[in-house]
This record gives sequence, structure tokens and C-alpha cells, in this order.
Amino acid sequence: MARQRRSSTKRGVPGRRSLVGLLVSSLLFAGSTAADRPAGASVVPEAGVTTTTASLVVEGRGWGHGDGLSQVGAYGYAVRFGWDWQRILAHYYGGTTLGGLRSDWGDLMSVRLKAFDDAGVVAIVRAGGGLRTSANPGAPAMRSIVAVETGPATYRVFGRNDTASCPTGPISLTVLTTANGWTELTTPPGLVSGTAGGLPATRLDVWVDDVDVASAPAADLLVACEPEDDGAERAYRGSIRIVNGTEGENRVVNRVPLESMVRGVVPRESPAGWADAGGGAGINALRAQAVAARTYAAAESRYSYARSCDDQDCQVYGGAARRTDLGGGSFSFTGLEDPRSDRAVADTAGVVLRRGPGPDAGYAYAQFSASSGGWTSGANFPAVQDEGDPFGPWSGYNTWTASVPIAEIEADWPTIGKYQSLEVLRRNGLGEWGGRVQQLALRGTAGTVTLTGEQFRSRLGLKSSWFRVGGCAGVSAAAGTPTAPSGYRALPVPVRILDTREGLGAPAGPVPAYCEVGLQVTGRAGVPATGVTAVLLNVTAVAPAGDGFVTAYPCASGRPWTSNLNPPKGGIVAGSVVVAPDEAGRVCLYTMAASDLVVDVQGWFDAGQQPFDPDGPRRLVDTRSGAGPTSIAGVLEVTVGTGGPVVLNVTATESRLPGFVTAYACDKGRPIASNLNLVPGRDVPNQVVSAVSADGRVCLYTSAPTHLVVDLLGRYRDGGSRLRAVPANRLLDTREGAGVPVRSMTNVRVPVAGRAGVPPTGASAAVVVVTATDASLPGFLTAYPCDRPVPLASNVNYVARLASGNLATVPLAADGSLCVFSQRDSHVVVDVFGWFG
Repeated sequence: MARQRRSSTKRGVPGRRSLVGLLVSSLLFAGSTAADRPAGASVVPEAGVTTTTASLVVEGRGWGHGDGLSQVGAYGYAVRFGWDWQRILAHYYGGTTLGGLRSDWGDLMSVRLKAFDDAGVVAIVRAGGGLRTSANPGAPAMRSIVAVETGPATYRVFGRNDTASCPTGPISLTVLTTANGWTELTTPPGLVSGTAGGLPATRLDVWVDDVDVASAPAADLLVACEPEDDGAERAYRGSIRIVNGTEGENRVVNRVPLESMVRGVVPRESPAGWADAGGGAGINALRAQAVAARTYAAAESRYSYARSCDDQDCQVYGGAARRTDLGGGSFSFTGLEDPRSDRAVADTAGVVLRRGPGPDAGYAYAQFSASSGGWTSGANFPAVQDEGDPFGPWSGYNTWTASVPIAEIEADWPTIGKYQSLEVLRRNGLGEWGGRVQQLALRGTAGTVTLTGEQFRSRLGLKSSWFRVGGCAGVSAAAGTPTAPSGYRALPVPVRILDTREGLGAPAGPVPAYCEVGLQVTGRAGVPATGVTAVLLNVTAVAPAGDGFVTAYPCASGRPWTSNLNPPKGGIVAGSVVVAPDEAGRVCLYTMAASDLVVDVQGWFDAGQQPFDPDGPRRLVDTRSGAGPTSIAGVLEVTVGTGGPVVLNVTATESRLPGFVTAYACDKGRPIASNLNLVPGRDVPNQVVSAVSADGRVCLYTSAPTHLVVDLLGRYRDGGSRLRAVPANRLLDTREGAGVPVRSMTNVRVPVAGRAGVPPTGASAAVVVVTATDASLPGFLTAYPCDRPVPLASNVNYVARLASGNLATVPLAADGSLCVFSQRDSHVVVDVFGWFG
């Protein structure tokens, strides 16, 4: 189906999707490890979820089947990322090309109007008269026409020209043949034409003479009177056909020009008001919707009598206008078209998605859904990560929570007896929790039922098949605000505030998969209780149970679709995080895989002194080059100069044993903290902010032999620039569009100023996350201002095929850009989170 039916069962509450208030985080999922984009579905059953409560708590992602375009995702890409409609379509409908309609396409679209299903009486009216019917084309034009089925596929047709009001009571042959004013138009009486399934098949057409149905106002169109007591009068462009299906079923069809039909679909599927969002950028979401709707209609061929239908089973279509004061005689309609969506349709007129080049290429089956939840399903088009989806305007679509009564499960599947557990057997492997449920087992005292995820979802009215039962409760969404301009204050030495290995700050033991742990960061460890706009943390994941990610965020703002570090199974990975605490002073850490977590607080931002002064990147030390010891296991002293805390990029390389590195001011005692963790055979970088001794030195302690590379990025001191946060946003993803990676020993220019909340002028440096993914060979990335030579420095050290990212504070060129140099062929992702100026 084009767009999954929205369940009327109100089970859920709005889900978490806010990114506002996040100061600096790391890579959006599209640049994360293979854990976030596995090659296939897991075949290992998940642990059964048991309950003794009266309901199951179900947490889910997305609304609908998730194939093709996500409507809220299209909005997010248009408004937050600045994509045009062509790029949105290319993202969601891989393997297709934009083209025109094939030469064999007819002039009209035919749409089944489901409100008239099995109606034995159909009434059509028009205030201005001019109605004609195929029952007797030569009869005088009428203002009201009624067709009554008198036998299998046999109709008698009546008309009158003195009124154009929909009938308010029952219509019968007795009424029509005895009441004054009705004239039988059927010639011969009891119209029969053609056959279908061995039954007579009537095709009775009603149309309006001398009207341009594509441009006429609603009052000039014919009006179909819905037969239900609470039905509506709907004005349709085109004509109405009364027809029978292959089994004799009564159907009513609107035969309408394709572009006119799309005008009626777009504002029903994607609100026309989106066009005004983002200073007008939202029109691209409507344009993408128009092309998807037009293509889906062109590809449809559902019935013997109509190509498509008018509800969520196909795509929602309400005609041109409607009114509900039946029989009132006043044709004051509520328009169902809108000038803004009309513009989107006109801007893309005739454009469809084709399954290949050439005039004979078929149409793509361009399904769409309300929300993908963050990953498309990959049913008919290549699955893609949907980073626009969390930014959509509809609360409770991207993420949701529902409560399912146990009694309802037992009633829907009585063969299980009393419910005992639900076990997910297989997922599609795309996104959080392993993606959409493909197969599950319901176990009870009397037996087990095996279902598809879609069967379970559909029966219980859940929004999608991407869900999990049990686990940790999420943090409810709340609006956040960007932080004020802030300076940095370093703690004399870092302080450890969480270590789940030892029960420090949380119960001892790994944080369970898909769970959060909350930390109070203000009013402790030397951080003030008030006035703090952000904190600088070093977060370490220790021995995760599987490949995954860790995300830090303000607890009250809800978990965003970002990650700070991407540890592999069994590894130890650290990353610097600058994050705004919520109003209560809390920061939450979410982990995809069960993992021990360690957090050291290094300093905080407030409205006080020590703004940032970019002074790099430039290399201070490389122990491999003779500038220092050939390898160290102890303390390396690095002269950085006096004048405030320094921002360094420290890389450990050629490590011989596992271990860690700790940075601190040399005139202070070494703290119980760490900045990066040594992995034998791997280059491990991390951005480090360290206090400086009175004589201008930073000490780097290593617990095992390793080479160290130290690059200076800048320092916090009077006269510098203050930090201003922006909502997390993507500036570059080379996998999108043409999908060409940055080639070996070349760079890519990334405009920053004037984008994603960074002003056109006045920004001296940007806080970004730079990520390499799908690299051909091991190598490094260097971010630097484009108007300077490539420095002898690096920000990210990557290995082939795995994603590697790092926080970077990068000075901007005079034109507001930064460049990223790649040593090897690699895709590059750049996200911005703040700027200094």
C-alpha cells in the first residue's frame, strides 16, 4: 500500500525525538558502525520477554510499512538539511530515474470511491446543471441524477432540473416514479451493457458539459452524494462512473485527469502548510510527495473497473472539495486542494519515477509511509538510513510507546491459552534493536503461535512492525533551547563520576542494551549547581556485548538520533562529549549494546571567562619522528604554552598492549581518569581538553608502551570566541547524491557559514564531528580551514570498512568553509553542533 492506515486505536504517547538542547554529540547513525547497518537479519532469537502485568509496554519506531519515502523524513530533509525534491526522491527510491509518463498512458486516472461500495442508489448533483449521462446522452442536461440498481448490474436512471440538493431520505423506485419532477432517462429502461464474470456489467457514466475540470472552482464541478447518514457531498474533477466488478459488486469510480487527482492527494498525505516551513524550503517535501503520488498512481492497476482507490489502502484522495450540511442546497465547500500543494504538483508536472532509462521503462511502485522511524524497510527499494525522519513535525510518529492489554492478546490468539511470553525470532537487521520484526512467537499455557511482525502489528493496531517489548522505559520528549554564548572553565583535574564496573554513580554491572543511565552533573565534582550551559565529558564504553553505539544527551530533551561513540563488540572506546545538561542538571547515556560505561567530567561552559581561540591545527609531538621517545610507558611532557586550557587531538599508535592515556596539567597530581584507550594494532584518536601547568605544560600518562601524536587545535583564553550551540545538523555526506567517496590524497570543501544555524559572518571556528566510513584501506582524515595548506595533523584514524568518527574544533576559512583531507578513498560525513565567534 502507498501509505499504511493510521490506526484509530489511541494506545501510544508521543515518542522521543527532540534534538534541541543537544550541544555537541557525535555521528548520526548513517556514519556509524556495522552494528547500525548490518548486512542481514539476525537468525538468533532474542531473549523472551515475560510479564506478570496486565499489559505489555511496546516501544516502537516509525508509522507505516516504511518502504520508500517517509513523509516526515522528506520534511526533515527539506527543512533541516536543505535538500531539493530530486535529492529526496533519489535517497528514498534507489535504482529509479526521473522521467515522464509512458506513451501508452491514457488521459484519465480511475479511482474507486469506497464510501459508495455496494450502494444500490447513487446520486449526483450540480448547482449549475449541465449533468449528462450515458443512459441517454441526448436527454436534456440535468441538475440532479439518481441511478437505482434494479437487478444484477441493471440500473434505472432518473433526472431532474429544478433542484441540485443531495437526497436527505431514502430513495426508491416508488419515489422516483411517482414524485413530481423526476424523469426517467434510461434508454432502454433497465440499462445493461457488457459482461463481467458471467454477470451483466453496467458502465454508467455521468459528466458535466462544457467545463474545464482541471481549472474549474468546486462550485462548477459535479458532486457525489455519499450514501451514509454521516456522509458528505464531495465535488470531483472529471466524471463519475457507476460500474460492477467481476463478481457483480457495486462500485463508483471517479475518472479524473492524473494531475487533478494528484492535486487531491498531496494535501491529504502531506499538509500543504509544510510549504511555508524553513523559509519556504518545505515545498520540496510536497514536490517529492507529488512525484511519489503520481508514480504510485501510474503504477497501480488494482481492479477490473479502476486503477486505484481513495483511502490509505492506496493513497488518500478526497476529491476537490467537500461539505457536510447535506440537503442544505448551499454549495459552500471546504476546499481539499490548496494553492501551495497545487504549486508542488505544477512544479513537477508529468514527472514520475521509472525503473530504468528509456521510453519503455516501467513505473516504480513508489509506496510511501508517514514515518520510517529512522530506517526504510528495504521492501521494494534499497534500505537507507533516514536521518531526516527524526526532524519531522508530527510528534509520536518517529518514536512511540503503546500499552497492549494481555487480555487483548489472549482474545486475538485464543489457542495460546494464558499469555506467558513474547519472543522475537527474526528481525530485518536495519536500525535500533535489530530493526523491524519479521517473525515472533507468542507463548502461552496452551500453546505457541508464530506470527509475522506485520500480523502482530496489524491485529493490535500498532503503528509499525519496528518495535520491542520490555526493555528500559524511554525519557519523554521535551522542547529544548540552544545554549547561550559560553566560555570554558576547566577542572583542576578530571573527576570520575560514573564507573558501572565498580558501582560508582550507578548500580554495579553493565547498563542493559537499549537502556539509559542518568547522571547528575551539576552541583557535584566541582561543577557549579547553576549557570552551567554545557559540560565536557570523556565517555568510555567498556566491553560491549555487541557492536553498537552510545549516545549522550540532556535527559529532559529526549534521546536524539545521534551517537557519540561506536564501540565494537568486546572493545574499549572513549570519546569526548560536550553536552548541555537539562534544567535539572542531568545528562543521560544510552547504549545500544549492553556495556559498562565510564564517565570523567573535565570542565564546564558558562557565561564567564576563557572563550576559545583557534590556533591550529598544528603538530606539537610525534614520538615516531624522533621528536620524543621512540615509545613510552609512563609520562610524556608536552610544552603548549601558558594562557588557559588547550584543545588537543591526541592519537595513540603502534600500541603494544591494551592500556589507556590520561592528560592533565603537569603541576597537578595524575587523576583517576582517562582520555583514550589503547588497542594493539589500531590508531586511536580523541579530542582532549586539558588544563595547563603554570609553566605551560600538559602531561600525557600512558599505562602501556605506545607512540603518541599530539596536535594543537586551540585554547581557551581571554580575547577568544564564545561557544554557541546549534541543533545537530548534517553538512556533508558523500554517500548521498552521486555517492562518490573522497578520493585518496584529495580533500572535499564543506561550506559552514550561513548553514544549519551558523551565521553567514562572524564564525571563527566550528564544532563538528568528522567521520570516515566505507574506506578502502586504513588511513586518516584531517579537517582544516580551506584557505590554508593541509596541516601535518589528523582528526580521525580509520580502518577499512568500519566507521570511525571524532569530535573536532576546526577554524574556518575567510569564506566560512572547512576542508576535509582523506589519505585513502573514503566516504566522509560532517555534522555541525556549534560554532565559536
